[in-house]
Parts: sequence; structure tokens; C-alpha cells
Amino acid sequence: MIDGRPHKFMPGQAYEINNQKSHSVANKGKEDRITFIFDYVPPEELGRSAGSASRESVSSPVHN
Repeated sequence: MIDGRPHKFMPGQAYEINNQKSHSVANKGKEDRITFIFDYVPPEELGRSAGSASRESVSSPVHN
């Protein structure tokens, strides 16, 4: 759940989320999952206060 809305993330994909919004996770599958979390602040937001972030809750998968 992110900001009160459910999201289903696919294994093997990378996603960017706004973790300043209310969020939680649940693994309803039968297999364990390993999740990597990378926390960063985009350069354009370094001078802003945490309460003024206006980013969307979740963006499309990140592909390189």
C-alpha cells in the first residue's frame, strides 16, 4: 500500500516510490522474497524540506 492505494510489484523489477507517503508491504506468496531498498534524495530536491515533496506515489519500473 502506498498512500492508501494497493500496488503489485513484479519480481525482478526495480521501482521508485515516494516513501514519504504512508506505506506498508505484505508478501502473500508462498516463497520468501529478498528486497533491496536504496534511499536517496534527487539533486533537485536537496534544498527542499521533507514536507514539501510533491512527487507521485509510485513511478514506472526503472529500466537501464
